[in-house]
Amino acid sequence: MTVSLTVPKEFDRARNLMAHATEHGTFHETRRSCRFACDLVANGTDRDLVLAQEVLAAVLACQVTDPTDVHAGNFLWMAEDDRIEDLNAVVFCLEHLIPMMLRHGDRLPTDTRARALDAIRLGLEEVLRLDVWMGYSNITALSVLCCCLGGELLGRTEILDAGSAKLEAWVGFTAESGHVLEFNSPTYAAVSIRALGRLRDLVACPDTAVLADMMLWRLGLSYALHLHRATGRLAGPHGRAYQPSIDGEAPPESQTFVEWLDTGLLPGWLGELYRALPDHREVREGILASEQIAMHTALEPAFAVGSVTRSVHPQGNAVIGHLQGTGDAPGGVLYARHILDDKWLGDFYHATDRSHSRNLMDEGDFLGIQHGTAVLGAYAPHAGRTTFRSARTAFIWTQRVAVTAVYVNDESAGNLPLTVVPGSRLTICTDRVLCLLQPLHLPDLLQPATVELHRRGGDLVCDIYHYRAKDTKRFWDLAWPGAFYKGRPACIFFLAVRPRRDLPLADDVRSRWSELSIECTVAPARTRTHLREQRRAAATVSGPDGSFSFDVDLMDFRHRTQPAGGTGLTAPLAAQCNWQDTDEEHSLRVADAEVRASGANILFAREPASDTWALVQAADNPGPVSVRVGETSRRVPLTGKGLATYAAGRLTVRQMHSSTT
Repeated sequence: MTVSLTVPKEFDRARNLMAHATEHGTFHETRRSCRFACDLVANGTDRDLVLAQEVLAAVLACQVTDPTDVHAGNFLWMAEDDRIEDLNAVVFCLEHLIPMMLRHGDRLPTDTRARALDAIRLGLEEVLRLDVWMGYSNITALSVLCCCLGGELLGRTEILDAGSAKLEAWVGFTAESGHVLEFNSPTYAAVSIRALGRLRDLVACPDTAVLADMMLWRLGLSYALHLHRATGRLAGPHGRAYQPSIDGEAPPESQTFVEWLDTGLLPGWLGELYRALPDHREVREGILASEQIAMHTALEPAFAVGSVTRSVHPQGNAVIGHLQGTGDAPGGVLYARHILDDKWLGDFYHATDRSHSRNLMDEGDFLGIQHGTAVLGAYAPHAGRTTFRSARTAFIWTQRVAVTAVYVNDESAGNLPLTVVPGSRLTICTDRVLCLLQPLHLPDLLQPATVELHRRGGDLVCDIYHYRAKDTKRFWDLAWPGAFYKGRPACIFFLAVRPRRDLPLADDVRSRWSELSIECTVAPARTRTHLREQRRAAATVSGPDGSFSFDVDLMDFRHRTQPAGGTGLTAPLAAQCNWQDTDEEHSLRVADAEVRASGANILFAREPASDTWALVQAADNPGPVSVRVGETSRRVPLTGKGLATYAAGRLTVRQMHSSTT
């Protein structure tokens, strides 16, 4: 006999809602309460169903039903709210309510079913009005889930069609750029993957199921490619991430990946491909080519380093390294931030949970180029941020990083805190790696820049101050349009992570730096007189692994040329190319396989030492698609969007409007 669910300690029996206490008071969150109600219905004992009705009544009382309200159908984020502020509350509630009604609606009394269906109808009308932009990836996935399943539940074809159209457009939008805009997120990749899996498993429309699987394969493949074996973490960069993931407080993402494989949420071939990936690999993915956004990750046995060409979100990690710990100790993280007004962890209010969270938001714009495990980057305050009392670029080694020594130039730093000469070469050492950091250009905002090394909250921090004063100042010369604008005040730096050599530490530090030649030039400041005027900043690094360059315009704070690898995917055992704008046949090689096609958008993954491969085709009208492995070539009968796998001598093809084996 089924045992009743254990009531969580956070459940407030007086309100029949989940309670959440912060330094600002006690709040009752509707989405968590909604999920609890649906879990009760799914478990289904008599006791569960009685409590579920009470919780559902309390949740539905938090829905705005006034037809004159611009957000009618949405839900209060917290029961204590007096208005709709977080527009995402509606999809976070409907993602539970709709599957509950599809699976177990018959377990509820007639009046409760009617109230739930009416709430779903009102909520879906709000989802359609909101019409979220596809770049907001996790909310797009949830909106598609709600509309496709909700349309089928209510028998509302127009809602189902809107959800299917959004999903198909999202597939195309992602395929054209290479990846979703909330790329490689420890938090939001999971939200999107779970939503897509639920949609695939529950939707009746076969075309929608195919599209959901296409996105699942794309997100799942990127997740697998970025998992760092030694730390179990999703190696950066991250489109969005929360501090527990950065600090290592959350479970390793590798555990989540295994759960998805074990439950069938992700296909088994992804697990085989992950196991076949080399420990030493580089992954390049386009994000949004029109905005010069791409990411590059280098994974090594003891560490991983990743960066973006251009930052996207204040919750993102534009440049980040994951470092293996000593022995069985958990690994640590090196990450960067641009911070105004001396803020730190706990100084940023997080409206989602109504607390001053431990998130350390990025208040700067980042531009970068990566070569192997080395990065040339620049940070500047966000455009329009002209008023502050301090501005600094910070490099942070979390307390889990077992730092054994710090070197300034070729000398051991001794005790911290320490102020160093700007431009000094800094080396942060662990038992396994050397982290090389050198500021190459520091803006002087009325006073000389300073560089400080110190411990803060257990973390080792290198603070590069552009400006610091007691009182807030408004910088007229940072405003554009403006009469004094001379470009963005950028901190330009070189950062690299290298494995320790079998040398005395001091010799290893000296040899690593002596191998490098670094040049940086910044055009003199002059007031901008027309829109096309640029102020160039350039840097070049040469070393044993070759040379690479960084070339940006400080006026508009953009790369002066499109960075390499701005579209598609390049990685061991996987690649993606977009040929849909040409009728000419092209070829794509992955390991020992070759894909040939015209007018297509192909994502291909190949498992070595077997006959297994997987393919996603995202163009509307591709030409003939074929895959050759060794001497054997096979035609893949895809005439539209769809996916194909080959394993154990069997080709399986699923596409919109048809399915063949």
